[in-house]
Amino acid sequence: MKCSTMRFWAYSMLAMLLPSMVFGQQNKACFPVWQGFSQTWGYNHRINRLGDWVENVSEGDSCKLLSSHAAASGSGADRADFTQYYAAIQSDLLQTQSGIATFNLSGKEGDYIAEVQTADVSFLEANELGTHYEVLLNGFDLCTANGAKADKIQALDIAIDSVWRDLPARKVHFRMRVALQFACSSAECESLNQIVDYRLKLYWLALGGQGFVSDRSTFGSGRAWEKQDTAPTPPMARVALLGEARFPKATTGITGLHIQLDDEHHMLTWESRLQAAQYDKGLLMVYLRMAFVQNHPSMYAAFKTRYGGHPRPPAHWAVKRKPGSLAWEMDVALLQFEDAEITPHSRNGSVDWKTKHGEQVDAASEAAENVVEIVR
Repeated sequence: MKCSTMRFWAYSMLAMLLPSMVFGQQNKACFPVWQGFSQTWGYNHRINRLGDWVENVSEGDSCKLLSSHAAASGSGADRADFTQYYAAIQSDLLQTQSGIATFNLSGKEGDYIAEVQTADVSFLEANELGTHYEVLLNGFDLCTANGAKADKIQALDIAIDSVWRDLPARKVHFRMRVALQFACSSAECESLNQIVDYRLKLYWLALGGQGFVSDRSTFGSGRAWEKQDTAPTPPMARVALLGEARFPKATTGITGLHIQLDDEHHMLTWESRLQAAQYDKGLLMVYLRMAFVQNHPSMYAAFKTRYGGHPRPPAHWAVKRKPGSLAWEMDVALLQFEDAEITPHSRNGSVDWKTKHGEQVDAASEAAENVVEIVR
């Protein structure tokens, strides 16, 4: 069962290194750069599906993209409210290619399950030393595979961690690395089923040309919370990225997301996003945050509302609360352009997940997706 409907019919096909890879050569450098997302449930859940991504579906002289978000809880109905962030870019100085890599992550609860794939794409100017390249995350889609049970998150790593060139072959190679550590030992879990089985789709965007440069940095932080967590969400971090002063335009992309929790946890809120702010003479100010919220006092009211159809409301203890801590890192690419039109965007939406106990909806279905076509 596929984790999302394949909406890349506008791509022309290039050679594939791996069966799970799909590539698209764009005729015009009109493309979205994903800058992350935030999502909040009414009350906390296991992860049945979590995803956010952007795709270029331009045809001819059109400039169109798909903005997608996916969310599904473990067993209880709820609504996921989200905000997606991306920059729409147009430039005549760049070539772009995009695609999807599929990772099958299966193992035992508590194990650190990892997979690595390498791929290559062809660029006309890839043998010219003055040409620069970068490969970015354009989002991801993680969902249970083949109707498997949902589990709780302890660690998730998604990264494009290296990019290199084959000059004679006019190709750019890159390596993608994903890993997770999930488990489920609380009362709602299937005690006899200790298998973790997820499928992760990694959306990527490759840029190439003599009209831009890229420089990577990594930022990280951490936090701890109590069982009755009333702490406010940490403020956005403000960081400075220093590049080359000669480039008049700049923005940012994401090349990696890494989160490590002290134990398995239900998820209330996920946030991994950045926003470019002021730019002047090579110095770009950026706001970024990667946050995870396990519980909040407001969850009980949301739980009672979504628990409809029962003669009496559930007990207060039915909403899971657990102290914990986390450490996170975000890999950020500073993208500078000689000539480009860069427009930042954000999109708010929701996924109304209507599953019921004993009547589970397939998390890989369109019922878990919010997809919008955007024309520029």
